[in-house]
Amino acid sequence: MISTTIYKERGDHLNKREQDFLLRTEKFVQQCLAGDSSGHDWWHIHRVRQMTLRLAAQERADSYVCELAALLHDVADEKLNDSKEGGLNKVRVWLEQNQLEPDQIEHVLEIISTLSFNGGSNPPMRTIEGRVVQDADRLDALGAVGIARTFAYAGYKGHIVINQIIGGCKLARLFIHTCTKSLS
Repeated sequence: MISTTIYKERGDHLNKREQDFLLRTEKFVQQCLAGDSSGHDWWHIHRVRQMTLRLAAQERADSYVCELAALLHDVADEKLNDSKEGGLNKVRVWLEQNQLEPDQIEHVLEIISTLSFNGGSNPPMRTIEGRVVQDADRLDALGAVGIARTFAYAGYKGHIVINQIIGGCKLARLFIHTCTKSLS
């Protein structure tokens, strides 16, 4: 299991209840995203989680809130649910059933609800934890992995990746535009 080594290596001071909840959350996320072919699969979550923990340590952010948001961010993604509200409700129910503190629930949901690029229409992240998770997620959209995820999502949505008639790859232009906006 991936998680058992994370806590030994991290050196932060999560209590047993927090560690257990993170392990349960990991299993919940794996079940929710099992079989995903859109580029929002478990391995994307794993990469975002790892980067989130590195950035949280550097930025002195609350690593527990960051890790929960990193784990759950695509469970709520409207691309994988009937609606944004439906996805957020799924996460809220999970957190409440597991008796997370109300302020932590609201913090995690705030991060998740404003995380996506969404054409630049979301408000800026209010907290350092939100900025950490958002940066980690956007970093996973760069480079070869990001390009592979972009093509996976295009296939998932049934889009033609290259259309010679229109003059090239619309998806590549979208990817470059998204990366440029993410870095600004």
